[in-house]
Amino acid sequence: MVALGFLTSLFFVHRQALKKGIKSDLILNLSFYLLLAGIAGARLIYVITDYSYFAARPLEIFMIQAGGLSVHGAFLGGAIAAYFFTRHHKISFLRIADIIAPTLLIGQAIGRVGCFLAGHCQGKVTDFFIKVKFPMLDGFRHPVQLYEGGLNLIAFVLFLVFQNKFKKKGTLFAAVFIVYSLIRFLTDFLRDESKMLFSTLSYAQIASLAIILAFSVAIIKSRQKAINTLQ
Repeated sequence: MVALGFLTSLFFVHRQALKKGIKSDLILNLSFYLLLAGIAGARLIYVITDYSYFAARPLEIFMIQAGGLSVHGAFLGGAIAAYFFTRHHKISFLRIADIIAPTLLIGQAIGRVGCFLAGHCQGKVTDFFIKVKFPMLDGFRHPVQLYEGGLNLIAFVLFLVFQNKFKKKGTLFAAVFIVYSLIRFLTDFLRDESKMLFSTLSYAQIASLAIILAFSVAIIKSRQKAINTLQ
C-alpha cells in the first residue's frame, strides 16, 4: 500500500508538472531521490524516537519490512532531497514543492489503508458506534487509520480543486502541511500506540504543532511582505 500510495502520488505530480511546463524526465528523476530520502528519513526519525530499543538491537534498524516508519521523517527526508535536487538543476524549490505537496495527501491516505489492513497504528479501545475488531488485539477499537486516511483524501480533493487560488509560490506547499499536521494532531488523540513525549501529547503531535506554527508564520510574513510591496 505504501508503494501504491507513492505511485499514485507520482501520477498526479507528473500530470501537474506537465501542465506547468516542467519536463517529464526531471520529475521522474526527482521521484527516485524522494523515494530513497523519504524512506531513510522515515526510518531515521522512528529509530530516534525509540532509541533505547534500537540501541540494544542495532541490526533491527535496517529491518523496515517489520514496520516502523515516521510520516514526519518521510516528509523531512523528501524535502531535503527536493531542496538539493532543485538547487542542482537551478529550478525553484517552492515551485516544485507546490506541485508535490498536495499529492502527499493521497499517498498518505492510501498508506493508511495499509496500516489498517496490517493492524498497525491502531486506535484506542472504544464502544463508539464506529469500531473494528482486529484479530490480534483485544477489544473493539477506533479505526483511526481510516479516519486519518479519509480526512487526507478529502483534503487532497479540496486542494486539487482550489490549487489555483494559491497564487504566491510556496503558499500551497505551506497550506498542505498545515492541514495535514492538523489532521494528524487531532487523530493522534485516538491512537493507542503513539509514542508519548508528554503525558498528553505524542511526538507526532508535538511535530505537528511545530509545523503548523512554522508554516503559519511563513504565510503571515509572506502576506505582510506582499502588502508592504503594494504600498
